[in-house]
Amino acid sequence: MSRLNSRTKQFVEQVKAELHSYGFRLCFGRGKMVNGGGWRAAGFFCDGQRVLRVARDRPDWLDILLHEYAHFRQWVEQPAGVYNADGAAAKIVDGYLHRGRTVPRAVLRKAFNRVMTFERDAEMRALTLAKTHGLPVDPVAYAKHANLYIYSHHLMLESGRWKPVRNLHSSWKVMRMMPKDFKAKAHRSIPRKVYRAIASFFPK
Repeated sequence: MSRLNSRTKQFVEQVKAELHSYGFRLCFGRGKMVNGGGWRAAGFFCDGQRVLRVARDRPDWLDILLHEYAHFRQWVEQPAGVYNADGAAAKIVDGYLHRGRTVPRAVLRKAFNRVMTFERDAEMRALTLAKTHGLPVDPVAYAKHANLYIYSHHLMLESGRWKPVRNLHSSWKVMRMMPKDFKAKAHRSIPRKVYRAIASFFPK
């Protein structure tokens, strides 16, 4: 961590200490992805395993840390009933996307809606944390990528795919369509032009 600027280094140490106080571990993977409960991801928070993992060998690792730490803050701050209901919805989505489970459409849609809502909440928390701690995170770029991640869930629901067939976040055509803040409420609906732009990344 010696090459980090002082504010980033202080933030990382603060996150590590807070996680430790609750019996969690902060683990940095040396590659571009980490193991996340049976699949590969850029980051992973699991209250059951008491761990927060972040892939360190990528330029957006701090954004990933902020997002996963925001999920930890949800675990700390939300009433148990709310957090557990979110977790139950996440398990349904996980079973559908990663384990090939068949789920009634109404149940699946309800679960996806809940997941998109708490993911959006985590993204907003993450951006607030970045601003509060003076971290080197571009708020407009962060919001654009966050909104794309949330919009992608609408296509995950339809296609059953967790990962797009091409790198969605590197498409300038798609990125320029993304809202620069969280006023758009991407968890509720997806504009038709955005849907058309990213649908080819999630073929059925």
